[in-house]
Amino acid sequence: MDRLARTLKFTISYDGTRFVGWQRQAEGVSIQGLLEDALARFEGPPVAVHGAGRTDAGVHALGQVGSVRMTSAHAPETVARGLNACLPPDVRVIDVQETAADFHARFSARSKTYRYQLRNATVVSPFERAYVWHLPEALDVDAMRRSANALVGTHDFAAFRSAGSDTKGTVRTITRSEVVSEADGGWHDTSTGTLVL
Repeated sequence: MDRLARTLKFTISYDGTRFVGWQRQAEGVSIQGLLEDALARFEGPPVAVHGAGRTDAGVHALGQVGSVRMTSAHAPETVARGLNACLPPDVRVIDVQETAADFHARFSARSKTYRYQLRNATVVSPFERAYVWHLPEALDVDAMRRSANALVGTHDFAAFRSAGSDTKGTVRTITRSEVVSEADGGWHDTSTGTLVL
């Protein structure tokens, strides 16, 4: 008798520097591909992992959510340990939970948070070059803040959709958009000049 499939929810953190992004591609290594290959060791047949969003090449994730349907009877903690044993050290499964059968990482998502880090300095440290956008020229932070505030609300983002996109709806609600500098006492790292959008 076949075991019943269950849905697992993953929270994944990764340094995207050397990857082609979340989605499996014909060329290059993707996060989705790594997870699917690792999960095949538990499941046997191939499985499809769905992500809450598709990060681009070189983009990092602190808490990307993924979901998969599988029949493996291993406890979620065992799956997490096994995945981390199979994955490279720049991809870590932070948590695995069994969840409702109809949970889907993309379609069940209620909100997403994006953080963009800018380094406004003459020189950027080689230790942070993969994690910030280096802008040596002077920035008009007040204008940046006004622009960020203008994004709050419900808007149609059809103009930002890529050609040939199959996205069904392009209306999104942005609940918070702000520019924070270390001088504001907001989020900061150990060096100076970082702006978080």
